[in-house]
Amino acid sequence: MKIFSYYPNSMGSMILICMATVVFNVQAESNFVDKIKTISIEGVTVSEIKTLDKKVMIVGTAKDNKIISKYMRALDSDIGSPNLEYIKKDKQGGAMSDFAISIKKPYK
Repeated sequence: MKIFSYYPNSMGSMILICMATVVFNVQAESNFVDKIKTISIEGVTVSEIKTLDKKVMIVGTAKDNKIISKYMRALDSDIGSPNLEYIKKDKQGGAMSDFAISIKKPYK
């Protein structure tokens, strides 16, 4: 039984192309997340990086809104256009703010 054919329009060729695309996207996503992890700003603690369908969500805490702004500028210059999802001030009167930032993935 022959699984793959050597004809350009065969089902086997289409499967190989799809598999290569999936592998490329997984590697690209991993590289993208690794690059996000390298960006470090004093006063920012990233607690979670979630990969969603078309974007990556960065969740963390920061000393204040100015530090979050500085972190977003660093992301913008190294990664792409970040979008601030929310900032929540610590309810117990602390100085820390929780935040979430999303960045659109550079690939599909």
